[in-house]
Amino acid sequence: MASITKASLPTLDRLQASVPADLDAQKVAAEWFTALGDAPGILTLLLDSA
Repeated sequence: MASITKASLPTLDRLQASVPADLDAQKVAAEWFTALGDAPGILTLLLDSA
């Protein structure tokens, strides 16, 4: 199993990308959950596994 400290993850830095300063993270998340359908169910799964 690969170590997280040694795994080659596609981070923003490695992708030479940045997050726009005016990004509305809550709006993006809401749109993703809406697109996936069952937003409350997905949110519950994410919170239960955290």
